[in-house]
Amino acid sequence: APVCVLVSAACFAVVHPIGDWLPIFGLGCVLATVRELRQSLVPCIVLHCCQNGMTFALMNSLFGG
Repeated sequence: APVCVLVSAACFAVVHPIGDWLPIFGLGCVLATVRELRQSLVPCIVLHCCQNGMTFALMNSLFGG
């Protein structure tokens, strides 16, 4: 299963902007591991939404008007 986690994380990273591949690859590893442990996509979707929400809030507070 570790190879599957790495391949899945690589695919996840590749569909994101090229400059963000390393942190996105790490997030992909976490999400793939959660998927394997929980046998459900729901926790992964929730974690991904939380991560995107926190990133949006941080970027908005730093660069928003």
